[in-house]
Amino acid sequence: PSAALIKGILMHTATDLFPGQFGTGPKQELPTARPNNHEGFGRVDVAKATSVESSQLKDEQVGVGTGEAKTFDVKVNGGKKLVVTLTYTDAPGSAAAAKALVNDLDLSIVGPNGKVYEIGDRTNNNELIEIANPALGQYKVSVKGVKVPSGKNGKQPFAVVMGLL
Repeated sequence: PSAALIKGILMHTATDLFPGQFGTGPKQELPTARPNNHEGFGRVDVAKATSVESSQLKDEQVGVGTGEAKTFDVKVNGGKKLVVTLTYTDAPGSAAAAKALVNDLDLSIVGPNGKVYEIGDRTNNNELIEIANPALGQYKVSVKGVKVPSGKNGKQPFAVVMGLL
């Protein structure tokens, strides 16, 4: 497996620490669910990470170029939440660059009812979308190359982890 896939599995199966050890109220520690600046993607759970049989793993070695997209299907038969995690090993940036991210990929999900879930992160080389109480049916997960100026053969390889948690 690629480094991106290993990182994706660890992020995907991490335990969200929200709202923190003191719960909600005036002493609440974490203002939002993961990912956030306080806990990142959560606490790594090695037991979950090594038993991801209910998740679909896509280690896309070719990748996508600027304007290209790859789509994957995930079927939801029930569950508490659908979690989809995109990760990739970005090209090295310049120390003098105003922005560290070189290649930019986007993750989006289209539900069976046509609702679109996306983040549009222009800073990080990973994205995670959680859909609480997902509707039953077929979801389309798409990874799009927004800007890939420095990829392998013009493309950025990536990994996607999809599953119900």
